[in-house]
Amino acid sequence: MTAAPICCSVHPEELAGWQCNTEPCRQHLCGKCTARLVKLFTCCACGGPARQLTASRKAKSRGYWFGAALRYPLGAGLPLAVAMASLLAGLGAVAGMIESHPHQLDGGVGLVRIALIAGYVLVTIDRTARGAETGKLLRFARTVVATLFVWVPSVSYVLLVGVPGTTAPHDWVVWLFAILTLIYLPLVLAVAVTDISFLDVASPFRMFDFMFRIRKTYVVTLVAALVIAALTVIGAAMASAIRQAIPTPIVRDAVAQLPMLAGLAMLGHVVGMLAHVHGDLIGWGSADLFVDPLFPHMVAEGRRKISTRPTATPSGDLAVTTSPVAPVAQTSPREQAELTKLAGALKAGEAGRALRIYEARPSWSVASLDDRHLVVLAKAAARAKKLPLTQRPIGGPGVARARSAACRVAGPGGPRERDLPQDRRSVSWHRRRQARHRAARQREPGRHGVNEPTIAAASAAAPACDALASDSAMTSRPPTART
Repeated sequence: MTAAPICCSVHPEELAGWQCNTEPCRQHLCGKCTARLVKLFTCCACGGPARQLTASRKAKSRGYWFGAALRYPLGAGLPLAVAMASLLAGLGAVAGMIESHPHQLDGGVGLVRIALIAGYVLVTIDRTARGAETGKLLRFARTVVATLFVWVPSVSYVLLVGVPGTTAPHDWVVWLFAILTLIYLPLVLAVAVTDISFLDVASPFRMFDFMFRIRKTYVVTLVAALVIAALTVIGAAMASAIRQAIPTPIVRDAVAQLPMLAGLAMLGHVVGMLAHVHGDLIGWGSADLFVDPLFPHMVAEGRRKISTRPTATPSGDLAVTTSPVAPVAQTSPREQAELTKLAGALKAGEAGRALRIYEARPSWSVASLDDRHLVVLAKAAARAKKLPLTQRPIGGPGVARARSAACRVAGPGGPRERDLPQDRRSVSWHRRRQARHRAARQREPGRHGVNEPTIAAASAAAPACDALASDSAMTSRPPTART
């Protein structure tokens, strides 16, 4: 993480937004010195990968985040607020057309409205903390489990005692429960959108432990939530005046809902900021994950440097000019990491785990696996009855050896090398086929249309074929004799 701005190493008058990760380079780069490829950044000087300079979200003041919450309904939260207002207005209009007499479905419509508004707040919290990540249904289920200590006592009180009436202001149990809910609920909603387990999120002791870790920040969050809740109540009270000012039926109902929905969006944004800014304090990863780009509006506009393979020029009269060779294809960082795991499993003798790692990836590059790895994987695939894995489209001489090993390990009941496609057969198979053809030509030279020098040349080439296939014979069992 970088707290203070740094100037570019090439252009001192420009601020640096990236730094090269290559050890000999390590230059600070501006937008002109950085190239972008999808989501990857590279250094224009050496062609190596570059990382974006970041700053911790905690370094920004609380006033900045409070202002961001106030601006949220007018920015990223506006489309969702308009869609929810239209849905609520349409719900009232449909209920009015279905009911036989006025206010017949007010109870059902009220329950549906409460469910929609609660879902709107939860979606706002989730989008604030995690953006557009998938898995919202799992996080909603975690929210239901996390709020057990809030809605279970409430539902039990309504079923056993009844809805609080005029005596509620004088009931100290109701007041105590309301205060505890006000203190407990915001933190629970923020923690539920993280990757915490269901068992931990349902534990009040774990929640109060998180509350103690962010004690001052949580107090400020509660105060901000109370202020925004008051603004939400004021916005809901303005609904009747807005309906009277707009004559169009459905439009006036939708517009009347916007002030209340804007307040709820600000409230959900404030709660979601607990996980977005202080997620490391509530058990959601390390502090390095909760950072933002130092200059989020800086654009990488440089040209990517492509390194070329040096070409060797012959000396003497045979020297010729050669054209530049295309860059050598390299493995991606993700494939390199998986290759490291695969090599570790093979080194430890865990062929089963190595085969699972090999099978999980759809394809491997030509330079990633050597002959020894392919032979071991082919034997493991044959023992696991996964022979199609031995026909993966990987180039190189080790493919034939791997397939030969797979056919030999399979035994008499398994597939033979002749069952494989012709371009996938091993060198040893071709060696045996050439031997049979040589023997046939020697027996009947006139029938096959070849003369003695050709037969002699083919016989002389036989040791070369045997030497080419000797490596395969050393790394696998001898084939089962055919009847």
